[in-house]
Amino acid sequence: MNKNLNLYQNKYFKITLYMVLFSMLLILAGVITLQLLVVVPTAILSLLQFYLFTHILHFLFGIYLTIQYFIIRKKEEITFKLTKTIISIVLSPISAVIAYTGFFMLALTNCSAN
Repeated sequence: MNKNLNLYQNKYFKITLYMVLFSMLLILAGVITLQLLVVVPTAILSLLQFYLFTHILHFLFGIYLTIQYFIIRKKEEITFKLTKTIISIVLSPISAVIAYTGFFMLALTNCSAN
């Protein structure tokens, strides 16, 4: 169980970094589309709404990993630290705010281009 938790922690951290990167790219896309007044299709905005909801699931999974860490720590010796999971739990809401801002900018293009 110890090795699985370590594997989940590393994958969780990498996914968090990719989510932060994608959220920053979303802000960049929002700024560019607002400058060029390009209308973003509604289907893309709908898909981005699902991406916003994945931040909630991602955050809850981080809390689950943290709880599992403390349960296993009582039963057996653990050879890794919880730092990556804690960093990911902190970065997940920050990424959600960045993604929401980018989503809002992209949604504004539908209003401003018409």
